[in-house]
Order: sequence, then C-alpha cells, then structure tokens
Amino acid sequence: MPLPTRQLGTNGPQVTAVGIGLMGLSVFYGTRPSDEERLAFLDHVYASGNRFWDTADMYGDNEALLGRWFAAHPGRRDEIFLATKFANATDGSGVIRSDPAYVHEASARSLRLLGVDAIDLYYVHRVDGTTPIEDTMAALVALKNEGVIRHIGLSEVSADTIRRAHAVHPVAAVQVEYSPFSLDIESPQIAVLQTCRQLGVAVVAYAPLGRGMLTGQLRSVDQIQPGDFRSLAPRFSAENFPKNLRLVDDLAALAAKKGVTSGQLSLAWLLRQWDMVIPIPGTKKTAYYDENMGALDVTLTDEEDAAIRKAIEATEVVGQRYAASYVHNLFRDTPKKAQWCAIGQRCGPHPTLGAVTDPTSTEASTREAASKTANERCTQATRRTGPTMPAQLAQPAQPPAPPFRGRCQCGHIQYTLTARPRRVIQCHCTDCQRTGGSDYQVMAEYRVEDVVVEDPLSHWKIYTIREGTRSGQPKEKHFCGHCGCVLWTVAMKDRGELRLCSLSEEGEEGEEDDEDDEDDEDDDDDDDDDDDDDDDDDDDDDDDDDDGGGDKNNTIDTA
Repeated sequence: MPLPTRQLGTNGPQVTAVGIGLMGLSVFYGTRPSDEERLAFLDHVYASGNRFWDTADMYGDNEALLGRWFAAHPGRRDEIFLATKFANATDGSGVIRSDPAYVHEASARSLRLLGVDAIDLYYVHRVDGTTPIEDTMAALVALKNEGVIRHIGLSEVSADTIRRAHAVHPVAAVQVEYSPFSLDIESPQIAVLQTCRQLGVAVVAYAPLGRGMLTGQLRSVDQIQPGDFRSLAPRFSAENFPKNLRLVDDLAALAAKKGVTSGQLSLAWLLRQWDMVIPIPGTKKTAYYDENMGALDVTLTDEEDAAIRKAIEATEVVGQRYAASYVHNLFRDTPKKAQWCAIGQRCGPHPTLGAVTDPTSTEASTREAASKTANERCTQATRRTGPTMPAQLAQPAQPPAPPFRGRCQCGHIQYTLTARPRRVIQCHCTDCQRTGGSDYQVMAEYRVEDVVVEDPLSHWKIYTIREGTRSGQPKEKHFCGHCGCVLWTVAMKDRGELRLCSLSEEGEEGEEDDEDDEDDEDDDDDDDDDDDDDDDDDDDDDDDDDDGGGDKNNTIDTA
C-alpha cells in the first residue's frame, strides 16, 4: 500500500508525507556504518515505499553513496524525489557561499557525485550574508531553465528573504528545524511558518525528533559518542540536558496514554500543524526508521493536540540549538538590492557602502543614506524629476506612454517607455551575460559624435564607443562614468523604448504593459561553522532528525 503523500508547495509535486534524512549515514552522528550496511539501509527505505530522500553536498560521502546506490539500481532513479543542498563548504572549513558562481560550481559537482541528470529539489543550505538572495535565485532559475534542477528550496533564512526569493521565482520548500523541541518558526518575530503559509511554500522539518531527544532513547549525555556534533550543542550540555528531559518525560506520558512511542507522537503532532509540513527524520537503523514511519498511522484528536501543545508551552527548553558561534547563520537575512547600485547588479556596493546584514542597525541607516546618494548619481536620468539627458543626446520626443515591466534572466526588473525617437538603456552586467541574460543589442542609425560628454552638474559622464557597423548602421554604446555599468544606446527610429535594469524595490510595483509595445523588444524572465546541523541523525541509540537551512518609479524622463 503506497505511503501517504503531501504537496511540496502550492504548485509542487506530491512527495512522501514523512521523508528520510540521510545525513547520519555518513557524518556527524558517531560511528559510520559499513558501506554494505548503508546500502542495505537504502534498500530498506526504498522497499518501504518512501520516495522523498534528502541529502547535501557537505554530508561527507553522502551524495557519492547515493550515486553508488543509483548505479546499482538504474531503474529506480526516476522513482525517487531527490533533494540536495549547497552553500556550506565541503572541505569542513565552515565557509558559506551562496553567490551565483558557486551555485553553478556546486550543482555540477553534486550532479557528478549523484550520477544523475537532474536534481528534483535544490536547496540553498545557508546564505552567506553578503549575496542578495535575488542574485542566488537568478542563478538557480538559470539552472532550472536548463533542466538541471526542477524545484528550488531555501533553508534557515529569514521571512523577508523568503518573500524576496519567492518574488523572483516560486520557492517550493523551506527546510528548517521544527519540532516540539524547537518552535522558533512559529514565533511572530521570526514568522517563517506564517510566511510559508501565506506564500504556499512547504515546510520541510529537519530534526523533527529534537536530534533524537524526543524518542526517549537518549537519557544521558554519556550516551553521545565521540565525534557526535551534539556534544557541541548547548541543549545537550551537561548542565542543560537534565533540564530538557522534562519535556521528554511529559511527552512520553502522553504517548503511553495514546499507545504509541514518544517519537511517533512527536511526528504525528508535527504533521497536524499544517498540511504542508513534511518531517524528514533521520536514522541509521531500520528498526528506528520503521518506528518513525509508523507515525503516519497515528491520528490525534483535537484534545490530544491541545494537550501536547500545553506540555510544550509549559516547559522551557534550555540552551540554543547550535553553538553560539553559529547562531548568526540561522534565519539569516541577505543584503537588499536597494543597498547596491540601482542600475547594475555588478556595480556595487559603492566604495562607501558594503553589505549590511542587520537592516535595523545604525550602520544600516548610515549606509542606506550613502546608497541613496550614490544611486542618485547613477540614476539622474531614471527619475522623472531628474535632469534631462545631455544636449548631445537629447532628441525631441513625445510624452511617455505607461511603462512596461519585464524581467531579464539575471533577475533584474526592466522598465520600458515608448518614445520617438528611440532611446534604450541596456542591461549589460557581467551576470546577465554569464547566465544567458539579454544584453539587448539594438541595431539602428546614429548621428552622435564620438565624444565624452559631461553635464554641468557633473552627475554623469557619457562615453560613446563605436563598436562596428552592419548594413551601414553603426552600433554605439554609452555608459555611466560613475558606475561604469549602464549602457545607453541612442537610436534614430520612429518608435522605440527606454529600458533600464533597475534594482529599486519601490519601482517594481504597479507597472503596466506599454500599450503599444507590439514590436518593442523586451526581456522577460520568464553561505562559518560546521553545518553538521542540518540533517539530523542520531547516534546508534537514537532516532535522528535530518535537515537538510529609493527612487520612485525608475523610468526615464524623456522631456
């Protein structure tokens, strides 16, 4: 009989309602089983009907192990919904990278180790705090368009980062620690569960058994083996561990009354919190695996659910879930694009800026002000209230039509105004080129001198570069001397468009299609400490849990 399934996000596929976290088969939970035992365990999971498997590139040889299993069973790959993750360095250095270049590097490595053509769900395991999530998502979207990945996930990011990522491309799932032992995502201040509900993003719960503690099998810190990362977790310290047993004992009493195990009660309660919560407990033993999957047969009444909630809320869990040096990587935000040059993805930050990780800090306020000043210098021609183009480039033009909003493959929002004659601003950043984005190459007739022009305010310089001709139509580019990123093209055509690669958040809303854009060309778009954290696998006595992690409307003044 097939196992129950749940939907992975509003528009996602059906996956097994309780998946399997595979981290503990390779690292972080004491002694590693033999290859023969590990492959036999995977056979057992497959035979049980579980098809939602979770791994990551930083879990030791875990991806390679799966690659060997797939090679031994070539007909089974398409039956498994395979999730893996990237961003944590695979060399144990603790470095986190979520920049676009690493997205491509890491995905290629995972595909090779797994021996597969595509990854069903590819998570950003952690964010590095310096790369805007929009940049990371743009690279992931490019991989999806290539067929290399099928769905995009995040892990241990802030609610704001989830929303920003989802605005670029739908996020299928957010993997985060969630259990009766860890209710952080329910907090109104963190608001991750609330955000996922609103957006229709599934919550994949790693460590759903409190890293084995909620099974009742772990009664003393002396049971934790050497090399088990829980020895570094404050909740498992000699001082805090005995205090945290109170919740374990309270849940055990409720489980006994129900006639189930503590682990099954915990998983059943978690499943009841929302129909898009999907736990992925991990273990190395088939007996514990079977016990965990038995939670799918447990149905809780409203009274039982309330009693469990009451027991959880009556007990204070003591100690953080990770070492103090790693906590900053949890529910982490990423720099907002508005803090970077508003014209080019690779312009900034400007020398006076830099990535700001805490948007509420004094530093953030100071840099935001500096950013606005710098962006004003870069975008004088993008504001209706700004100065007009230098006289050498100005041409009579009719009033602008409503702007059209599109998106190039690099993730930039682009705005278009029709005008006569044509003036075009092109998205030509290095990231656009690298990810296959459109550097809109407009061929047209020009009558502009090859000169450097500066307006009286010295707010911008226009460099004219002649790149060649085609059919007697020279092609010229102009770019802002302040940031060196934006390319302007002036075309003498009877109709045209003004196109700007804009990163301003405020400019992204409420735009409508240009009413006469029928032949306008437009670009749509159609990363510390060791992360032994995510997948949770307990040592041999425990069930484990797995983780997986300023301007106004930016349009050109044609007056």
